[in-house]
Amino acid sequence: MPEVPLIGRDDELRQLRGISGDLILMGKPGIGKTFLLQALMEEDWGLFDAGWGVSQLEDAIRELRPRRVVVDDAHLSEDRLAALRQLRREMDARFDVVAVTWPGQHELVASTLPGASRYEIGELDRGQILEVVKEVGVAGPRELQARIVEQALGRPGLAVTLAYACISGYVHEVATGDALLNDLVVWFSRTLGDEARYVLGVLALAGNAGATLPQVARLLNLNTPRVSRLIRGLASGGTIDEVPWSGPVSRLRVQPESLRYALVRDVFYRGAGQLDVTDAVDHLDHPSDALLPLIGAAHRGAPVDRPFLRTLLDQSGWVAAADYASLST
Repeated sequence: MPEVPLIGRDDELRQLRGISGDLILMGKPGIGKTFLLQALMEEDWGLFDAGWGVSQLEDAIRELRPRRVVVDDAHLSEDRLAALRQLRREMDARFDVVAVTWPGQHELVASTLPGASRYEIGELDRGQILEVVKEVGVAGPRELQARIVEQALGRPGLAVTLAYACISGYVHEVATGDALLNDLVVWFSRTLGDEARYVLGVLALAGNAGATLPQVARLLNLNTPRVSRLIRGLASGGTIDEVPWSGPVSRLRVQPESLRYALVRDVFYRGAGQLDVTDAVDHLDHPSDALLPLIGAAHRGAPVDRPFLRTLLDQSGWVAAADYASLST
């Protein structure tokens, strides 16, 4: 993919340059936290913890004497944060710890990094996302640019992926969600294994309400740490989002909606190794949450059982009656 300059982050750069002390850096998956930090690293702002062994990390700190050590996806690396704080004490070093995390997980991280200040990276506005799209090379038409901006959800990394798919000739696939499916999902399957595709499929089936990591783990017969590692890899694509809610356990969903529908079609209705959709629906808190994703999959060619859909529609109180009726044509 083409290199795109850092757009719309001047205020964040100024703020982060001036922050001292331990820091919890929050932002939704794919919002551009890592890209922003990479720009700061070019200014000798700090050192990324690349997952070295403790002795290797100690050697790197002694050699480079960084002002900050950055731990990405810190909500999945609590032990790493604790080890880094202990290493700082043992070395009598003066570096700050920067823990990068998702907004819904910052309290968990704060319990491991007490006293840290907090800073959140927000979405880019529509004009800034449009600027990203144009930088990739999508100069028009306006309707296409608007579709990309809508699907990008304020996330520059996702905008780059969609725009690049368009200039590569996959305009229709961007509209249906297949561009993301073919680009991100296929790539993740190669790098993380087929389990990554199944995790995305289950989250897509859960619709806007999302699912918890333990729910996904139970359905796929995986342990929760394994699912956590998969989510950590998948989050870099910008298509996993936290569901805004006040419960004690974080819920995750797939965005945008068009990608949900394409995923449900492919994971539950196509090819070898497809998952059992009725079993998956039974694992959701509310089976009717799967209604819209299943209707969307049917519109994309999935042979979804109509009586099964009708049962979910009845359970939903007919809130998706118009969407269901659209399948009768």
